[in-house]
Amino acid sequence: MRGGLAFCLGATLAICAGCTGRTWFFRQKPDPVLANLNIETPQQRVAKLQELSATARDGGDAEQERVSAELAQTIQTEEDPLIRAEILRVLAVCRTATAAAVLTAAMRDADHDVRVVCCEAWAEQGGEQATRALTDLLANDKNVDVRLAAARALGRLGDPAATTALATALEDGDPAMQYRAVQSLRTVSGRDFGNDANAWREFASGGNPQPAPSSFVQRWLDWF
Repeated sequence: MRGGLAFCLGATLAICAGCTGRTWFFRQKPDPVLANLNIETPQQRVAKLQELSATARDGGDAEQERVSAELAQTIQTEEDPLIRAEILRVLAVCRTATAAAVLTAAMRDADHDVRVVCCEAWAEQGGEQATRALTDLLANDKNVDVRLAAARALGRLGDPAATTALATALEDGDPAMQYRAVQSLRTVSGRDFGNDANAWREFASGGNPQPAPSSFVQRWLDWF
């Protein structure tokens, strides 16, 4: 029966295509049948979530609580990592305990791109909990893109409490990680030891190394 139904449906679509010509495939107006079935593409769902983000950002505490509770339920059964990531972007603007709980759970999402967005969301949230979460991701996540995102997010937060974790990241064998750790250390410490990893290590351990000398170009710019 299922094969016969599929054949009949296929034949019907073929006849419709023949009757209406090639333009059947390129209709400008949405098919009312599909519209009634309420089928949404991932892009349409992302657009709706972006609208929800604007609503939550401009709304009060009650609105953010409502949005957080709704999305906390949705993300539990969401299979599309693109949608899970967009949900985290919405929750990033919600200063609620529920939003923070979802971000904490998302740190262990199976998809590393979702965890990257989770780092960005924590940076948007800010606060001590964000620093702790990002420090954990920087130290323990197995994916280098996630660790880079965590180091970048810690720089955005500018919390001096992240100094030790960022200094530890200097020991990573990946040059990109070493570079990112230095950039974020500059931000959180307000100091500049150039790319001298040993100087940054000394600073992180409580020492007082000498700042890196300014380049000729920088001295020339400062003079003006």
